[in-house]
Amino acid sequence: GTKGYQLILARKSVELEGDSSEWGFTLVREKPDVSDAYKTTWYEYFTDSEEKICHISGKPLKILPKNEELLDGCFIKLYNYELPHPSVITNGLWADLNIKLFSPAIPISMFENRTDFDMAIDNDLRFRILYGNKNRIQRDAKKYVNRNFSVHSRLRNFGTNKIDVTVFKHASMIRTKQNKTKEFRKESEAILLTQNGQTHATLSQTMFKSQTKLTSLANYIMLHVDLTNIPPNKAKMFLASRDRARKSNDYKELTKRIFKDVSDDDQLKALNEEYKKLDDKNSVKDATMEEVISKILRKNKPFMELLDPGKLQIDDKPKIALKKEFISSYIPTFLKVRGAEETITHQMQIPYNGDPTYIHFKTDAPDDYTIRDLDRGELIVESPDILEQTYYGPYDGFIKVKLWGIGTKGDTVGDLKVTLTRPEMEPLQCTIRLHFDEPKKGSSTRGPRKEKDTGISMPTFKWITRDEWGIWSWDEFTVASADSENIRINKNCKYLEEFKRNRPSVDGSKITAQFGLNIYLTSLMLYFEMKDEESYESMFKKAISAVAKSCLPIAYDFNEESIEKITKMDMNNVISEAI
Repeated sequence: GTKGYQLILARKSVELEGDSSEWGFTLVREKPDVSDAYKTTWYEYFTDSEEKICHISGKPLKILPKNEELLDGCFIKLYNYELPHPSVITNGLWADLNIKLFSPAIPISMFENRTDFDMAIDNDLRFRILYGNKNRIQRDAKKYVNRNFSVHSRLRNFGTNKIDVTVFKHASMIRTKQNKTKEFRKESEAILLTQNGQTHATLSQTMFKSQTKLTSLANYIMLHVDLTNIPPNKAKMFLASRDRARKSNDYKELTKRIFKDVSDDDQLKALNEEYKKLDDKNSVKDATMEEVISKILRKNKPFMELLDPGKLQIDDKPKIALKKEFISSYIPTFLKVRGAEETITHQMQIPYNGDPTYIHFKTDAPDDYTIRDLDRGELIVESPDILEQTYYGPYDGFIKVKLWGIGTKGDTVGDLKVTLTRPEMEPLQCTIRLHFDEPKKGSSTRGPRKEKDTGISMPTFKWITRDEWGIWSWDEFTVASADSENIRINKNCKYLEEFKRNRPSVDGSKITAQFGLNIYLTSLMLYFEMKDEESYESMFKKAISAVAKSCLPIAYDFNEESIEKITKMDMNNVISEAI
């Protein structure tokens, strides 16, 4: 195994070649003795003395699990098979392969043949079928999925036109109160970039949080972008190892476009607000602590430089907009431009400088109209090639189209044509004639307005208690989590509990407050220092765990008496040196 050998054994189909076909086999290895004259090594395979593949008679071989026979086909033995965390093959490796082989062409049977596990060789746990996560979600995980839809993004430079979105149910919606998202992906795998069903690169949920601001949804979302038809010149972003991407300009352009188009989706914004409310129900806000922290931050320039102008510290009560109830029709009956009375051909301008325009269409199509199994319709959006486009919906009675491009003021662009097909009925259509013009100042088509500067925007301080651990997938060793909107701290963290156990009980509240203050400030700094790192989640956990073990002795045991003693000794030393 340490020498990197692999056995390849194959026999042509008996049905095609007859019983006379033979087994051919070879050993493959990485050449071990390459001289310094070569910059890289290579792989080589074993032959007989005539430089031909070795062969044996074509009879069934008892090499399959449970001593079953292999009549024909291909068998590959990896002697150098090794995992960083060895376990039964149907556990850890099975879960990893469901991500790596997101949509395999055929199911794969996995057998655990090693006998050094404490279970019988014929135990059912030794066998499991690998479908890939795309198929798992469709087959077995419907009870854990809240929404499943696509954002139609014209990623034409990358050979695709949509971003598949899966939003898992919030932990509080599930009977066991457990976040099931982690059964389908890791924190580093929120966004999957695939080719031919195989994952070639992933983007983390930390990056999703920072780029989309959909922070409450980040723990429950999985995005999939199929890049099977990516042009060869763009495909160079993927490395030969097929497990990560080169951070080229193409890669940066692709990821920027994905995050931008996803963050503009109204359905995801609404879901994020819904999940935010559920998060708030399963954590405890400490207003007094926030007030103290706010005063500390304002006195310290390094913290103030990290924080954005205020969007959270607002005293005025929020205005609640009354939303009109949306009544859908199983088969839609109309499609028109929002605000228009009739379905006619309209005219609209597109900023010639590349700013996006958002065009809204009203319909009574249900949210699942284009994705349901029966009586499904199709949403078709056609726009001039000179424009980039992304479209969303139908959602809550609206279809939103985002268009942008570069042109000359006054030039005709062409027609935007939106079609909503209907089973065995005439399709619904709407057309808008487009031309380039000046960007409209203050127009809603320019995107969301800037929020009023009201001070500083500090993440909310929240306690998580033992009762809510399951919701957050935490345990006694978890210290905290941090993002741009919330810093959550484990009030029953083992390091805090053990420290309090060996101190006077009357100081319990004081120690807890000191712990919360230290962890909040450190988490805030760690988040802004490391949020763009690919391994942010693991780095943050290690760093904040170290802080949790050391901050209380400093805050509690290193008291004023200790400081006074040190100061007094320093002063005596100064006097002695002066004398």
